[in-house]
Amino acid sequence: MEEVDSFDNKKYFIKSSSSLNGINDIATELIGVAWYNSKVHHKIKYEISVQRENYIKVKYSEIKGIVPKLSKKSYLSNIKYIEKVIDHYCSVWGGDSVKPSVPLHGDFSLLGNIVFINDDIPVIIDWEHFRLDVAPIGFDAMYFLFELIWFQTSQSNTICKHSLIHLNKMLIKLKSANCLNEVFINKPLEATIKFMLNNDNYWGSQFNKMPIIFFSKNDIDFIDNQMSF
Repeated sequence: MEEVDSFDNKKYFIKSSSSLNGINDIATELIGVAWYNSKVHHKIKYEISVQRENYIKVKYSEIKGIVPKLSKKSYLSNIKYIEKVIDHYCSVWGGDSVKPSVPLHGDFSLLGNIVFINDDIPVIIDWEHFRLDVAPIGFDAMYFLFELIWFQTSQSNTICKHSLIHLNKMLIKLKSANCLNEVFINKPLEATIKFMLNNDNYWGSQFNKMPIIFFSKNDIDFIDNQMSF
C-alpha cells in the first residue's frame, strides 16, 4: 500500500499485518533489511510506525528509480540490468564467501524486487523470505538468472541459445569472484531447483508460485548441457 505524508509530501510504502504469520513475515523482512543495509551504501529506509503483540505497521521510504517492466520478460532485453545485479550480488554476498552457507533472499527477482537508482545502482527489496546462513553461495544469483530464462522460454516456447551464452558468462563471473558454490558447477539449474525442493519450507505457501520449479526435465537437461565453465 502506498501512502503520502501530508507533512513532507514524501511517498511511503506500507506493510502491516494483524495475523501471526503476517507479523512473522514482516519481522523476518526487517532482519533481512538490516543485514542488507549493513552491506550497502544505498540503504533501505524504514520506520516501524506501530508494533504490538497483535499488530505491526512499517513505513518504507520510496526508493526512486527504475523497476524493469513486467512486459519486458526477455532475458536479452535486460542484459544491462542483469550484469549490474550480478556485480551487486558479488559485492554484497562476496564477503561471506568463506562461510559454508550464506544468507538467503529467497525471491531475488529482476521483475519487481530490484529497483535501479538512476537506472544504474541496484537496490534489493522484499526480504520476507530472508534466512541467515542457509544457502550455498550463488543460489540467489542462480535463481535470478534462471527465472529470466524461464519467463523468456514461457513466452516464446523456445530456449534462446544467445541468452544461455550470456548466462554462462555470468556464471563464470560468479565463479571468478568466489561467489558460486561448487554444487552449482556441473548442473547449475538442476542444483538450484534441488535446493529449493529440499528446502521448500523456506518459501512456505509461496513455494508453488516460484517460476523455475516449473521447468520441464528436458529443459533442465538442455540448459545445463549448454553450460561450460
